[in-house]
Amino acid sequence: MSDQKINSSQILLDISRGYSVLKNKQDVFYFKHPSNFESLKEQEYYDITYQRAIKRGIYSESKLLERYIKGGQWSLEKEEKIKSLKWMIDKSTKASLQITDDFQRKVFTENIENQRKELQELESDKNKLIGQSAESWARQQRMFKTVEDHIFQDLEFKHRAEIGNDAVLVISMQKKIIELSTKNNLLAAAYDSVFFDVFSLQYRQPMSIFGVDFFTITVFQRYLLSYASVLLNKLRNIDMPDEVRSDPLKIFEFNPDAKSQQSKVTHGVDDLKNALKNKGKITAEDLIK
Repeated sequence: MSDQKINSSQILLDISRGYSVLKNKQDVFYFKHPSNFESLKEQEYYDITYQRAIKRGIYSESKLLERYIKGGQWSLEKEEKIKSLKWMIDKSTKASLQITDDFQRKVFTENIENQRKELQELESDKNKLIGQSAESWARQQRMFKTVEDHIFQDLEFKHRAEIGNDAVLVISMQKKIIELSTKNNLLAAAYDSVFFDVFSLQYRQPMSIFGVDFFTITVFQRYLLSYASVLLNKLRNIDMPDEVRSDPLKIFEFNPDAKSQQSKVTHGVDDLKNALKNKGKITAEDLIK
């Protein structure tokens, strides 16, 4: 799937059964995925914790940035640069899906990766400054709460794990959450025939696939059904090339415009390839021509 190998079967297994296995040294733990209802309670816990932090005098991210901008450690220019890079990466990524030549797409993708690295460096510098914010503290407390409520020693989910100061297990759970909620991973899992064939038959009552309701469906099952719904709707209602149909990311990003718009997109991609060839990179000006 779009130059990235994803273990969609393992993702499907974890999401379907509602838990993931976490290994820490010689021990095995079980991460019980939060339900829709539990996720709402965790958001409420975050909001309460955030307000407590503010009352204790911990600055919000916006307040901290104001102080650092005044002190010269940060700047409005860097803030605008972050916004610009996010916009460029999004536009460039969508444009790259129109390139069929493997070599040209590789060169184009390398330019996007350079933009991502620049963005990561800027966001890393920013995060170092706002790491002690009220939002950061509330997120940390919510994560500890999630660990406390959802990590178990047994598959019956009766004995909660005693984590203590074991940061490795916390990080392991965080990585698993990211893995199960990343768009590319969910699209690959949703389009896996093992799931998508069943979803195509049950799309009118999708939650019956997992035998859940609003309260009991896990957040990852909800994400999976949402992405599968988008894919099926596009496949059923939009004409698209076979090359697009073979890749869930391309289906998801596919723009069902008229032929005139399609030719404009093709011309635009040619312009971007020429800009990349001549200048070695793509700028915001190239993307809005």
